Amino acid sequence: MADAEVELQQIGLYTITSLLHTGSASHLYTGKHRKKDIAIKVFRTPLLTEKAKEAFLSRAKQLKKLKHRHILDILDFGLTQHFGTSDDYGFLVMQYAAGETLRQRIAPGKHLTAPEVRPLLSPVATALHYAHVSHIIHGNLHPGNLLYDAHNDILVSNFSLPFADNLATLHTGTSAIPYMAPEQLQGHPIPASDQYALAVIVYEWLCGQRPYAATERETLLHQQTHEPLPPPTSLNANISPAVERVLLQALASHPDDRFPHIQAFADNYLRALMGQPLQLEKKQSVSSPKVKLVDNGIPNNNKTKESREDIADKDTLKMVAQQNTSSPSKLTMHEDIEMNNKLEDPAHPTLYCKVCGSANRTNAKYCFSCGQPILNESPLTRS
Repeated sequence: MADAEVELQQIGLYTITSLLHTGSASHLYTGKHRKKDIAIKVFRTPLLTEKAKEAFLSRAKQLKKLKHRHILDILDFGLTQHFGTSDDYGFLVMQYAAGETLRQRIAPGKHLTAPEVRPLLSPVATALHYAHVSHIIHGNLHPGNLLYDAHNDILVSNFSLPFADNLATLHTGTSAIPYMAPEQLQGHPIPASDQYALAVIVYEWLCGQRPYAATERETLLHQQTHEPLPPPTSLNANISPAVERVLLQALASHPDDRFPHIQAFADNYLRALMGQPLQLEKKQSVSSPKVKLVDNGIPNNNKTKESREDIADKDTLKMVAQQNTSSPSKLTMHEDIEMNNKLEDPAHPTLYCKVCGSANRTNAKYCFSCGQPILNESPLTRS
């Protein structure tokens, strides 16, 4: 523990054991609670007004309710006086994930094959789809916020948080800017913005670089609106036309031209790998929220709320929450995913997961995409 932190023994009810990382935005500590390892993140932006405190605590409360096997679990949250001042700072208590980030494991410039990307894309998309069903946008997506746990499972972490007077102003780190969609760069993030960011990550894995090199908001927005997006096959000739088509739809400049939800992006990526017909339904065709446009085709601010039916119905939300409270045996699940869940000949019937909607073999016990037990007992034939 650094000298400046030696005297710090506790944050809230939680005992500090070490200072893990310091950054411009936060300090990350390890700690113990009831003999379990935990991580505690204290944000360095002071919450100077009552409204700012309320906004932070409200967002933290929403994030604490997210219980999914591929989302880093938030155990508690609160306010603390820190950094030698009398100001209040927000903190989160989280499960401790000792593994690497995907940024550390997949170095910039490295090319992955399309099949190698699938097991990385699927759990992230499923976790974000679950968050979107709960009306929560990540807004801070980049490879450094995708973690591995002790079981080598991917965890989505570091959802954006507010430090101003309202929930509409969510703080994102500078590392997320190169992955942002045009509408988010203009200050209007929506669930489709997370789909775009994930597609940029997939593009980077496949092509060894992002579609646009800019790292500043204004420069990136100018590139997105004035420069054509380089086709993935121009950087990696091994990418199939079907995979490229899926990726380009998820990277559409206008959110209505992307997939109706982020799970559809991952599902179509799998269909492209398996040589199956793509389902390229666009967001605008499934009652997407109305978005006003300016001359350059970028969405303008609109307060129209997205209905729950745009992503999934209430029963699906309850089912996802219930199923994610208890994960199946990881060995059994992974054996089923790797050995039994490869999609069979299109002529054979298929089970569709009621949690995420993905297609599975009729003898599958667990969904290849979200890892949850298959709940649909009636096989459906592919169209």
